[in-house]
Amino acid sequence: MTSHRVPRRGTRCGTRVLLEGPDHGRRAYVEAQDTGALYSDAEKVSTLTQRYGMIRMQALGADESVAFIRRVAGGL
Repeated sequence: MTSHRVPRRGTRCGTRVLLEGPDHGRRAYVEAQDTGALYSDAEKVSTLTQRYGMIRMQALGADESVAFIRRVAGGL
């Protein structure tokens, strides 16, 4: 089982978890306010995976995140 999680902070659609099982079947779990849904439809899971990929591409790496936080904290 492989799992990737995008936390709720900073996203409008809440927590997302992308799962791939030993059978290579993909699933996506999405939480929103007061609700959650598990998707297994290949087209829907593909769309959610692409969105997650775009978010990951824009995210800072660990070292860049530390540098950013220090810059912002230094400006306070």
